[in-house]
Amino acid sequence: MLATGFEMRITWLTVVAVATAVLASTAHAAFPGANGRIAFQRDFESECFNERIYLHTINPDGSGLGGPPIDFSIEKQEQPSWSPDGARLVYWQDGKIVTGKPDGSEPQSFGFDSEQPAWSPDGTRLVFAGATTVGPFHVFTSDPDGANATQLTSGTGETQPSWSPDGSKIAYTVTGSGDAEIYTMNADGAGQTPITSNTVDDEFPNWSPNGARIVFARGSRIWTMDPDGGNAVQLTSSVDTTPAWSPDGNRIAFVRGNSIWTMNAAGGGETQVTSNECDANPDWQPVPAAGYPRPKGATPMYVSLVPAYALCAAPNRTHGAPLSFGSCAPPGQTSSQLTVGTPDANHSPAKSVGFATITTKLGNPSTPADEADVRLIVSVTDVRRAGDLTDYPGTLEARPLLRVTDHDNTPYPGGPGPGTVTDLAFPFSVPCNVTADATVGSTCSVLTSADAVLPDAVKEGKRTLWQIEGYEVRDGDGAPFLREGLFIP
Repeated sequence: MLATGFEMRITWLTVVAVATAVLASTAHAAFPGANGRIAFQRDFESECFNERIYLHTINPDGSGLGGPPIDFSIEKQEQPSWSPDGARLVYWQDGKIVTGKPDGSEPQSFGFDSEQPAWSPDGTRLVFAGATTVGPFHVFTSDPDGANATQLTSGTGETQPSWSPDGSKIAYTVTGSGDAEIYTMNADGAGQTPITSNTVDDEFPNWSPNGARIVFARGSRIWTMDPDGGNAVQLTSSVDTTPAWSPDGNRIAFVRGNSIWTMNAAGGGETQVTSNECDANPDWQPVPAAGYPRPKGATPMYVSLVPAYALCAAPNRTHGAPLSFGSCAPPGQTSSQLTVGTPDANHSPAKSVGFATITTKLGNPSTPADEADVRLIVSVTDVRRAGDLTDYPGTLEARPLLRVTDHDNTPYPGGPGPGTVTDLAFPFSVPCNVTADATVGSTCSVLTSADAVLPDAVKEGKRTLWQIEGYEVRDGDGAPFLREGLFIP
């Protein structure tokens, strides 16, 4: 990977000399979401003289043609690419890279002699092809305003970069050594690897929204392949180019005969969107899901706790019908340290009751403070040492296992967004107190909250679901003592 902080010095005339054929094409990724509009470029001259080119947008069914107002002070606008939130476009305009809203407002440009821009999945970076001196183009990344540029490749000519939807990889086209081939690399430029190798041009890579396939053009036909180049499948037999996956993954837009078409992701179902208007470089707008199904309310949650027993891994008995499954005898508690009184097990009276509650504390949206929280209560009576059945004087650890879905996940277009967190334990201490009653063991209890255990764990307005995957109370050695369950006398 090359150093950052360069100044691109080559003039627009030099760019034309080096890469005229490249300027008419680009490649990007399809970001997940619902299918919005298709952005593309149209030559204002009906003869396709490549002199006056402007951006347009259109519905996938061919209706609602629109786009930025045509400004004749601008000669060319090309290579549109939607941002991951579908709210902005980045494109090439008269030797500069420009970001702005699809109606042409809020434009922001930088003056690198570069082209073929595309967004990173979190919307914080751009990838593009450019050159620091007269010579072949290479792949760079930068902030959307052009700052903090980093050169990633330095070969014979690398163009048409496309960032994978998970942000980990960039696909691109390598030229300058015969026919064009497609490569991938890590987002930092490491691991540059060819994924095609043949005697025809492979170009215009575009990732599917789930990152499982890449659509590309091979010898003016549309193909798809795995990210490692395997399982290549030909989709079209006409002269087609510049494919772009739909955000829902079901369709592919492409160019045929100077018009925009779409087809099924597996081929077939070909539909013409525009009609021979010198159109090129389609890119499909993602409309990200802003929320997720959730109930009107779900609180409180009451969890009964029962002694935890080991999994039966090697059955030596059979349970009675109709539950005629293998069983293990004798049953073994997972905690060797603690137990509860039970007459037929240890000749002590049965006086243990254990439960946990989880209760939502609502915030107040009319105040600037974050009052939202989750109240946590655990209570267990008759907790005894397993060896001599005396009161346990130590501390337990409650460990609810959470699967959290909320609006506090990054990166996401424009800031935090919806997502589900990998399963996580949320441990907190439960102190025990010895009782004066010789017939009952210790009482262990706590009343606390999620924010008290871990400050700012619960954030107001994030529409959070706590899916409880399990509830466990551990002994002083860290072994499961109690688990959520039900006792049937």
